[in-house]
Amino acid sequence: MDDASSLMAASLAGDLLILRVDDAPCTLHLGVSDAERATPQTVLISAAITVARSVGADDLAATIDYDAIIGFLRTGLPALGPFKLIETIADRVAAHCLALGDDVIEAEIVVKKPSVLAGAGMVAVLLRRSR
Repeated sequence: MDDASSLMAASLAGDLLILRVDDAPCTLHLGVSDAERATPQTVLISAAITVARSVGADDLAATIDYDAIIGFLRTGLPALGPFKLIETIADRVAAHCLALGDDVIEAEIVVKKPSVLAGAGMVAVLLRRSR
């Protein structure tokens, strides 16, 4: 069954819960050159995690704890670096998010690097990964 079929089957079987963390700052060593990686930079990371689960009970055990994502962005991800590419960062965050539960069926990750462009604007990458 392909990803679209899996998503459709899950939605037909019940609710799909989408948990979002938007523009969470993450400070890490990043850059193509050694000189750029020498100084920590802050990127903004957003994650949308699709879970095949009904909301039901008002209980943390009934959902994905977003602190598991935020904690990873604050300490776990920087410890995996240094990184050369924001694409690699998106890959690591997607892998972490999909590992949060067997019912996590998709993770969409956006990594924004504000320091690249002079003035307003930023460079970003979006990675969508399904089981």
